[in-house]
Amino acid sequence: MTSGWTNKLTELLGEHLASCHLIRQGLLVSFTPKNTPIADLFVTNESLKTIPIQLKTIRTGTCQMDAKDFLEIAFPEPRGSSGSVRQRIRRRLTLSNPDLPYIFVWLGKASEDEFYICLARHVQQIIHRKYSTWLRKCKGVRPKNPRSTHCGLTKNDLVKYHDKWNMILNHRIFS
Repeated sequence: MTSGWTNKLTELLGEHLASCHLIRQGLLVSFTPKNTPIADLFVTNESLKTIPIQLKTIRTGTCQMDAKDFLEIAFPEPRGSSGSVRQRIRRRLTLSNPDLPYIFVWLGKASEDEFYICLARHVQQIIHRKYSTWLRKCKGVRPKNPRSTHCGLTKNDLVKYHDKWNMILNHRIFS
């Protein structure tokens, strides 16, 4: 299979697996049109209150995120003879929806999939911690691509959100 086809199947599988869990919890799930910013799913409770949900499906390895979606990253002019592009985190961005639920689905063998559920502000905190640590380690200069703002999240980064479906079930909009 081509990588594009495999990626699409991975995305669909994650959406459907998460939807099954949410439906079992008594919620109605709607899929958004592809490339909809912010949300992959809309979830509605019995009172007809609806929340958007961002979904990330990972087949192997880490979940690829872009730190600049959560952090303001500066690229000060290079100094000295090295001419290296250094990065510096200026601040955390003000999120338009800090309570936006994220569902991270790590695909496993049949019935061994893992779900990590948290809010956008939690994702931002994790990315800030990881990216700050990485920049300190490499003294602000990314070795392969100095302008890259890539940040990979692992299951270990999200471990405290494992199967935290209550992040959605008890969401403030549903209260």
